Amino acid sequence: MSIWGGCVHTKITEKTAEQLPQVRLSFMHIARPPVLYSLFAALTSLPGVGPKMEEILTKKTGRHVIDLLRHLPVSVIDRTARPSVDEAEDGQIATFE
Repeated sequence: MSIWGGCVHTKITEKTAEQLPQVRLSFMHIARPPVLYSLFAALTSLPGVGPKMEEILTKKTGRHVIDLLRHLPVSVIDRTARPSVDEAEDGQIATFE
């Protein structure tokens, strides 16, 4: 038996072939805790995300909820500036009430 790249490799013989299912269960499959299942769910499992929104989000982030969580914003728009219409400068982002 040898370990390479995080995987356990065993030379298969007649003796180990009988034990193969147990080897696969104990060495090759690491169980994910159930609390993480919702992170790997489809985007449509989120409230308000339907087929159209899922298509848009999949193109931008990925197919799973965790992909959306890992997608960090590139920039932020500051909408705190609230000048009057006369005081607004050309090309500046402003919010009017």
